[in-house]
Amino acid sequence: MENQILVQIQEWDDILLNSVNGVVTSFSTFLPNILGALVLLIMGVIVSKYLRRFTKGLLTRARLIKIFGEAKIDEKLDKAGVKVSIIDIFANSVYWASMLVVLMAVADVLNLSVVTNTIGSLIAYIPSIIAGILVIIVTVAAANLVRDIVKSSLDQVEATYSKALSSVSYALILLFGSVIAINQVGIDITIITANITVIVVGVALTVALSLGLGSKDIVANILAGHYLKKEFSKGDKISLGNVSGTVEKITDTNIILKTDKGTIVVANNKVMMS
Repeated sequence: MENQILVQIQEWDDILLNSVNGVVTSFSTFLPNILGALVLLIMGVIVSKYLRRFTKGLLTRARLIKIFGEAKIDEKLDKAGVKVSIIDIFANSVYWASMLVVLMAVADVLNLSVVTNTIGSLIAYIPSIIAGILVIIVTVAAANLVRDIVKSSLDQVEATYSKALSSVSYALILLFGSVIAINQVGIDITIITANITVIVVGVALTVALSLGLGSKDIVANILAGHYLKKEFSKGDKISLGNVSGTVEKITDTNIILKTDKGTIVVANNKVMMS
């Protein structure tokens, strides 16, 4: 009986000893990988921070900072609740892209194939994300430029709808740019694109109809101004009903008169009809 107990204890000792030996052997075999991964991680963090600092400095010195400022991207980000500048976003993107490469290398050293494959897929997706961001930036800059051009052009002919039309042009460009950016990222928005096309066509028709109906008075004033400039010059006296005054200036759409009660502005078409 005692011999059986001793034999059983001996078997347990052998099992425990073999388990401990297995753990020690596995740990000693895996220890170099752990140390190598740790060193690689530390070096990767240092290099990634340097790349972030370098990217931020490069963008700050480059002409891109002027483009970002003109497009007022930082102001738009602030209104959207994003409290970092566009340059910081780029610099941090470079940092995390570098860190993903480092983490993939660390996972590979530790033989974590699932983690390696997952990070590899994320890294392969980064160029599409960067391209989408660049499309958005260019779109915002182009939309601001077109809006300013449209508004200044319409202001020159004293169009009352200049602000509204410039805002519509800005929104349409921003809408199309956003669709392109989303497609670039790889998101399927076929249904949304079809709906957007219908909306854009509807808006375009509405704007065209509004301009057609609203511009008839402007065209009439411009034509009237063409004839008034031939008939009158600065300093001439004219009478419009109960109002008499001296011509100060004749614009494309209005005539400015100096009267006893002050300066008044009259539409050219009304002058022709009086």
